[in-house]
Amino acid sequence: MKEHVFVETQNVKRAKAEIAKLLARPKHEMVGLGMIYGDPGLGKSRLAKQIAYRKGYIYLRLDATETARSFAQKLWKALRYQLNVDTDAVSVESGSAPAGTTNTLMGACIRMLMDAPDSVIMIDEFDNALPNRELRESIRDIVDNTFATVILIGMRGVKEKMERINVHFFDRSNFFCEFQPLSLDDVKLIVTQVCDYELPPKLIEAAHRYSEAQFRKLIKTIVLYEHKIKNKQSMSLNKRELEEINNASGSK
Repeated sequence: MKEHVFVETQNVKRAKAEIAKLLARPKHEMVGLGMIYGDPGLGKSRLAKQIAYRKGYIYLRLDATETARSFAQKLWKALRYQLNVDTDAVSVESGSAPAGTTNTLMGACIRMLMDAPDSVIMIDEFDNALPNRELRESIRDIVDNTFATVILIGMRGVKEKMERINVHFFDRSNFFCEFQPLSLDDVKLIVTQVCDYELPPKLIEAAHRYSEAQFRKLIKTIVLYEHKIKNKQSMSLNKRELEEINNASGSK
């Protein structure tokens, strides 16, 4: 299987178009906040990571135990690396060292972002920020106090949860892009671009069915097909193999 291929599915096209519009906004009139969300396994995290890697954006993943301080430390380190900021000669009191308080660290991040208004930050697993008011407000501070663009990535239902928890934060978002299940055309495109073998239409249709239109399960299905072709095995999938597909883990 070919790795690191950025397949332009309908979900990818819609998300990229929304991000492009947000980047082209009048920055003095509109904040740079958008959200990508949807069911697990549709390729949201994969999109965020690939776009961040290709475009030089910052990608941050919020852990289940994320705090405002741990987020500030992650962001500070990412900004220092991304912007090539020399902080060795800067004192802790100035707010540019990871040993400071949460407010000090966030202040340092805000200052770095103010000097880099074209920065884009992809924040994955945003659902983990919802129960933590301080963490949510830290992310909102970036949106309110800088010209940076922030793209939140979350699960299905995160949009409604954010609206219930903090309508003021919700209202700042300038787009909501919901990832949909893969269409048969999407599956054909993915198989064509990533599979090492040419699969007949019937197998592609079966892959669409077996994967339940999820990107994560589709990749597992393609790997199984490639293994069978390589070893000259029957292309029909047995019960154990179907269970492997349903238990697939990887890109969200």
